[in-house]
Amino acid sequence: MKRVALSLASLVVVLAVLEGGVRALALFSPRTAYLAHGFLRLADDRAFETLDEFLGARGSTSSRRVQWGGYWTNALGFYDTEFSAKTPGTLRIAAVGDSFCYGMVPYPYNVMTLAEIELARACPDRPLELFNFGIVSTEVPQYRQLHELISPEIEPDMVVVHFYMGNDGPDLVNVQWRSAGPVGPRRERPALSWSYLASYGRNAWKLARATERGRSSEAAAEPGPAADRAGAVGGTSIAPSPVPWTPDMPNVAIWNEGAGNGILMHESGRLFVPAEPETVEEHWTHVLDHLEQIVLTARRYGQDVAMVFFPSRVQVDPASLDRARELLADSPWAARAATGAFDPDRPQQVLRNFCDAHGIPCFDTTPALRLALSQGDLYIPRDSHWNVRGNRVAGLAEARFLAGELCSAE
Repeated sequence: MKRVALSLASLVVVLAVLEGGVRALALFSPRTAYLAHGFLRLADDRAFETLDEFLGARGSTSSRRVQWGGYWTNALGFYDTEFSAKTPGTLRIAAVGDSFCYGMVPYPYNVMTLAEIELARACPDRPLELFNFGIVSTEVPQYRQLHELISPEIEPDMVVVHFYMGNDGPDLVNVQWRSAGPVGPRRERPALSWSYLASYGRNAWKLARATERGRSSEAAAEPGPAADRAGAVGGTSIAPSPVPWTPDMPNVAIWNEGAGNGILMHESGRLFVPAEPETVEEHWTHVLDHLEQIVLTARRYGQDVAMVFFPSRVQVDPASLDRARELLADSPWAARAATGAFDPDRPQQVLRNFCDAHGIPCFDTTPALRLALSQGDLYIPRDSHWNVRGNRVAGLAEARFLAGELCSAE
């Protein structure tokens, strides 16, 4: 009996040491922090006193300088140049969004980088700067939290909300069929979710199963040597001579086929038309409430507001939507949805109504992306994120929209 007790005590000590080790490592390694608790969303109603507190709670690549895609992030961890003090007379634009803003391609090819360059070219007589506040794995509630914190600290004159149609809106397939009975696993809080060690093991296993054998993201974020970070500047290349990227890069799949199919199914749920269409508004209420708070906060600080729509792959590419419906038909929890109606433009309609009701301009990049798709691929294989060409199409389209809003306003 004493031997069993001693063994259990030893196990507890070992687990405690490992828990402490993972927590300590997470302070210095963004990859460790992401696996330890980066998959978990922040509570929508959680209050933060400062931007640093918010970024630290994310536990992702934000809140520290890292290498990403061969380029340095800035001191706050955003994929942009350093955020400087505000210059009188310069229009400061804050771009909030998720991984599509943060960027899955090197900094010079990123949608926000290109939008800023093209906007400055279109408005030569108006000094302006666009700060990229994109954060990976965030949604509208986190956009609201972030905007509330940057407004007094960064003092933007305009906030542009980048709404990703693939996961910022409600999944109406899940909503519809859960109400009719068991339709698959709910996103319950994982067991031992307080434990960094348990979360790290669970998420590392999920990632290993979803990625191609022997592959991880080429753009994996790591701090790099402290000596290198000390002199690093956001938006600059790590290598003395960066290798040019071609329009279709990255052109090697990170996710395996199963994970790629899961992305299509998950994002197609945003386009589903329920049997009772009037329930769509009900399921959008939570998202629209957070967007309304962004508008109200902006007006309190005297900021202009605009919204840009980034479509999902299934909205741009009809073949991807067809494939998603085939996958849904084979799914034990969503087969009934495959026979229902899907409207690729429905999310935009909801958001346009919101923009009209609140008197803010909104812009949809979908038409530009659909047109460009006929001339070449826009996406990373088995992924919904854009390749270099997709970033360029979206960035130039957004710049034309913002130029129309800003260039004539003096």
